[in-house]
Amino acid sequence: MKMTSFLFSSVSVAALLLAGCSKSSEPSSQPAGSDAAPAKTENALKDTVNTVTAEGEKALNAAKTEGQKVVSNVTATAAAQADAATTQINNLLSQAKSYVSEKKYQEALTSLQQLSNFKLTAEQQKTVDDLKAQIQKLMASQTVTNILGGLRK
Repeated sequence: MKMTSFLFSSVSVAALLLAGCSKSSEPSSQPAGSDAAPAKTENALKDTVNTVTAEGEKALNAAKTEGQKVVSNVTATAAAQADAATTQINNLLSQAKSYVSEKKYQEALTSLQQLSNFKLTAEQQKTVDDLKAQIQKLMASQTVTNILGGLRK
């Protein structure tokens, strides 16, 4: 936008300068019907306007293309980082579930605690909450079993 404004301003200034140069305060020595000098000035002005417009369009298109490249790169980087985070989250959830099946409840809780470093989706948070509740029940059940087993001896 700034480039376009600059180009139009430049064209306007060039037009004024050329228009100002074509008028002379002294009486013209040309016959009254001669339009050669104003026609040359007009053609030169048109050529200048066309050249400046073409160059402005080239610069605008180049900036637009570069901007699109930057947006594409940022989008790709963000997607890659999101995929990596999702993979880590899924690995930690799988690890916690594995520890639960092996009755290693404290290790499972430690794995779940590591998930606090991530921004979880609602579904992932529900899975974590459900798994924590399950672990707490199993730990309480194991504690009761241990106590009852100790009393029977």
